[in-house]
Amino acid sequence: MSAVAATAAFVLPRAAGAQEDLACDRGAPEVRRIVVLGAVEPSEGEVRTAMASVATSFWRRTTRIPFGARHCVDSLELARDKERLHALHLQHGLFLAKTSYDVQMIDAKTADVIFTIAEGPRTILDSVRVRGLDSLPGARAAAADALHDFSGEPFNEPELLAAVDAVQAMIKEDGYVRAASPSLRLVRDSVHHRAWLDVGYLPGRRVVIGAVDVSIRPNGGSKEPRVAEAAVRRRLVLEKGMVPSPSLVLRSQRDLFELDSYSLVRVDTSALSTGREVDSMRVTVTLVETSTRNLRVGGGWATLDCFRTQARYVDRSPFGTARRVELELRLSKIGVGAPLAFTPGACADVVRTDPFSDRLNYFAAATTYLTDLFGKKVTPQLTLFSESRSEAFAYRRDTPVGLRVSLNAPFPPWVTGTGALTYEYGRTDADEAVACLVFGACTTAEVIQRQAGGSIAVLSLGGVYDLTGGRIDPLIGVRVRLENRLGAANLAGATGSFDRALLDATFFRPLSPSVTLAAHVQFGAVTHIASNSGTIPLQERFFLGGQNSVRGYGQNQLGDVLYVMNAGAVDTVARDTVLKTLQLQAKGAESAVRRTSPLGGNALFVANVEVRVRAPRQLGALSIAGFIDAGQLQSTPRNLFRFDNVKITPGMGVRLATAFGLFRVDVGYNPYGKTVAPAFLPVTNSVVGGGRLLCVSPGSSDRISLVDGSVIKGPVDCPSSYAPQAETGFASRLVFHFGLGQPF
Repeated sequence: MSAVAATAAFVLPRAAGAQEDLACDRGAPEVRRIVVLGAVEPSEGEVRTAMASVATSFWRRTTRIPFGARHCVDSLELARDKERLHALHLQHGLFLAKTSYDVQMIDAKTADVIFTIAEGPRTILDSVRVRGLDSLPGARAAAADALHDFSGEPFNEPELLAAVDAVQAMIKEDGYVRAASPSLRLVRDSVHHRAWLDVGYLPGRRVVIGAVDVSIRPNGGSKEPRVAEAAVRRRLVLEKGMVPSPSLVLRSQRDLFELDSYSLVRVDTSALSTGREVDSMRVTVTLVETSTRNLRVGGGWATLDCFRTQARYVDRSPFGTARRVELELRLSKIGVGAPLAFTPGACADVVRTDPFSDRLNYFAAATTYLTDLFGKKVTPQLTLFSESRSEAFAYRRDTPVGLRVSLNAPFPPWVTGTGALTYEYGRTDADEAVACLVFGACTTAEVIQRQAGGSIAVLSLGGVYDLTGGRIDPLIGVRVRLENRLGAANLAGATGSFDRALLDATFFRPLSPSVTLAAHVQFGAVTHIASNSGTIPLQERFFLGGQNSVRGYGQNQLGDVLYVMNAGAVDTVARDTVLKTLQLQAKGAESAVRRTSPLGGNALFVANVEVRVRAPRQLGALSIAGFIDAGQLQSTPRNLFRFDNVKITPGMGVRLATAFGLFRVDVGYNPYGKTVAPAFLPVTNSVVGGGRLLCVSPGSSDRISLVDGSVIKGPVDCPSSYAPQAETGFASRLVFHFGLGQPF
């Protein structure tokens, strides 16, 4: 078996890299296609993956345009492919398999390559014998469980080796870190096509840590390290008397790297000492300090932010502790938001027409990470912040002061838990029509009271399960985030509490070396616990549609909306000369709508499927994507899993990796047209205390007084009956988004 493994290890890994080396020599025919005949187990897909030979790209073959890869017949690589396929079949127990290939000329310049595989009978593994674990009952039981299932099954070397290595890893985790590699002996009956495997483990003696030495090299010629050795030792997982298992060593390295204070973290084991029952070893931790202070400044442009910039200052070891202090400042809406509204023409139309983008958005915060306060596992953070942020066409939130205390706790190897308590005092300015329909603030006095602001306290608990290695654009892995927020709000005297839950999961799978499948799903619900739904802050409601959710819709435009009409964009339906009132109705032209305001929702569902294709090397850091987005936003969480109004929009996008990050352009297609919704006309000369909004939807019974301009509400609510007329051409249904980073 060792010979089989050696052959496969030498031959198979070279296939992927060799595909890039098939240059066309002068006179060599171009490979039109490669045909594989006779492949069953392993499958044709596995066979093609193991091969280096590939055909010229379909685009280049069919159009004859020099775009895409061109590959020619390489006799040396074909001979190597034959050996690779032979090794592949040996791994699957097909010891009598025969592989041949033939080059069939189509014309003087093109050829087909045909691989023919005669697999023959497959060897069955009768039994697996395990030796060397009599003194380790736990490892012996694990080996029996891991290897027993292979008895009576077709021989499969990769799966067998994986099981053998898993048992070896368990042995080392139990303290036998000097265990030698297991011996493998395969006995094969070539007549009856049966085999027997003998696995011999050599665990040796158990080892514990006898001493831990810490060596720190200061940065910049300093005599003393900025982080004291005592603080480093509090961060270390490894201690005297513990088992130096590989997982603990990796965890110690990770914990020290997370301090962000070292350019090198190395954990070495040496000086094995023999004891009566166990051996001991010395562990040496070597650290090289990096620059302890730095400043990063960046900027960019995006659809919703116009120009934006951010600055971040970090001190990694203030006061000689293993703590960290960060100062952060972010600005957006630069160019359109006062006082930096110097070039609104350079901003996207969605920002110029958004009434809540007329002021600069900012976030200023000071954070301290108390990494060695409670020991090794829990990392407290204390953040003092001030911010002003807006959600397009929905609201603007101003928080002069806020405080956040959080605890981050890792649960090795892949889960991080977070608990946080946030208190903020501020005010939320909402569209007056939204405030009326959602919160019942319909009169002038109620609107003024609503804008007086209030306090919000939120306790959030969550966790992240991340198998992507923390990469921004992963090729493989899973990332799951779960968060629950329990809040208490006191908004202009209206008190109450709410509960907000969100589940967000993303999956990445490679379909080929240059193609990645990304799938994303999100569920959310928010409900009031006490009082009424009006005490749920607007920023805690869900909004859907835009560059990071359903891209066939504009930002926040999926779900319930309302239309605010332009002055003069109404027709007189009826005039009462006795009561001196008018009844008005909105015109149908799309230009009659001043803005479309989203109402938000209490329940959210989003699903995205995206295929990301990296362009050929000649085009640089360019990639394209095709996607299908689906989503539904509801005003109640009761029917969260009743998918009766899901909107599905397809689209395509282009991504370009730059020094400032990944720049993204997505184009979504919306087949649904404009939403039918209520239409309102703001009445600016309404008397104090009276209605401020006149419903002008078809069928409305609202009237406006010709005497004092006040709004007289009718007996029925404003009907959702207005649908602006829109263009019906294909181009009018396209929605463009520009942003930084991947959508999920």
